[in-house]
Amino acid sequence: MRKRFLPITIITTILAVTAVAGYLLPQPTHALPPRLLLVNKGGNVIFTHQQHSKDFQLKCGQCHHYTASAETAPPKCESCHPTIFDKQYVDMHKEQFSNEAYCNACHHNSEASNFDHDAHLEYTDKDCQACHHDADIEAKPSNCADCHEHKSEADMPTLRDAAHKRCKDCHEDIFEEGLKGCSQCHVRDRKPLSPPEFEKPCSDCHEHPVNDLIPNTTNAFHGQCRGCHRTTGKGPYGDDFCYHCHIK
Repeated sequence: MRKRFLPITIITTILAVTAVAGYLLPQPTHALPPRLLLVNKGGNVIFTHQQHSKDFQLKCGQCHHYTASAETAPPKCESCHPTIFDKQYVDMHKEQFSNEAYCNACHHNSEASNFDHDAHLEYTDKDCQACHHDADIEAKPSNCADCHEHKSEADMPTLRDAAHKRCKDCHEDIFEEGLKGCSQCHVRDRKPLSPPEFEKPCSDCHEHPVNDLIPNTTNAFHGQCRGCHRTTGKGPYGDDFCYHCHIK
């Protein structure tokens, strides 16, 4: 009789232990991968994700720089930083995000110029032709956008190109040094775009190709990892330390 109940007793004990363990053990809020394999032609990289998060006490936002609200599971790096910005990526990346806030990190509203007209008028001693065309083209100074549009037509430069060329006449030093982003002269409208506006091409405003505007996977990792290592003085970051991360 006792042997007949032995299997039932064993199974019941296993189920009880499993239930108690499941109740007592803390449940993770999201799956944190211990390691990530980053495939690269120069040698694959094994990134110790869990070690950086737990042992080094790094918060998600320190690496995943665009996190929507308090989301604890940000999208993968390659969701924004692909190997190459080709048609396949453009078609597929729309399904990578759970929150439209991520979309507005790249697909943003136009930026208004912080151009101070009165200050420039005073600086040029009220010489309008210092910026505007002379009377052969304009009978009197008018708004640049009256003739120059966002897209060029025939011999008419775009508004961006015309303004940049004219500004460079006086601010050549700034252009020679290289502008660190557009914020030196432009202020971004932070109002979120609606989904239909996401289709607006980057080239409508940006003169550089998208590969220069948004780093690809390799450049994004190099920028974040090496930048953090350089700032903290910990970990490899110099050009001579490639194989501290890349596997030969």
